[in-house]
Formats: sequence, structure tokens, C-alpha cells
Amino acid sequence: MTDIPPFRYDFNIADRICTVIVYGEINYKGSVNAMRYVAEHPDFNSDFKIIVDARLMSYHPSYEDLLGMINTVKFLKGSFKNKIALVTENKMEVIAILMAVYCELAGMKIKSFVDIEKANMWINEHV
Repeated sequence: MTDIPPFRYDFNIADRICTVIVYGEINYKGSVNAMRYVAEHPDFNSDFKIIVDARLMSYHPSYEDLLGMINTVKFLKGSFKNKIALVTENKMEVIAILMAVYCELAGMKIKSFVDIEKANMWINEHV
């Protein structure tokens, strides 16, 4: 596990899952840098599933920040070919849903959750 505050990364090569835990204060630039960090990490492969656990995050993005993050994820979509589970606390659920919807419209497999167990079940189910 790599800890680069306010992000913690775990690249599980055996299970082909990358877990990103977001905690504390973050901002737009940090969010975008974290996405690029995962995409460019030598242990990461585009067929990895990703779980972003942002339940401990302190950040309420503006609409412009949200659109910028969506555009970054869509730009990196070639690196993120498998499922992405975005887990937030209840008050961030609408923002996570918006991000998921826009990314799904771009052909990505992304879903938002407020329950980490449900996110894990979805990530690991075979379709």
C-alpha cells in the first residue's frame, strides 16, 4: 500500500483491483493528479477494477471542478477499461451519481455507492 496523503493506494496484482482511499482535505488538482497517478502506475493495468473509497474525504467540488474531473476520467478511459466503484458518504451521493452517469455515457463502467460492501460485491461479480 502506498500512502501519499490524502490518498492511499493499493495495487492488488493477484486480484487485479486497485483500491484508492481518499481521506481528509483534498482539492481539484489533487483529485486529477490521483487519477493520473493510478493510470500511470507501473503496477496498474487497464483491465484492473478500481474502488475509490472517498467516505473520509473533505471536498465538495464546484460544478466546474466536477466537470473537470469527469473530463479527466473520460480522457483516461483507455487506462480505465474495467469497473470503477465510487464510494462516498450520503451527502456526496448526488455528486458521485452525476460523475457516474456522465462517465457511463462515455462508455465507461462506473457506479456510485454509499455502502462499501455493496461496492465490493459489484466490483467482484462476474458478468
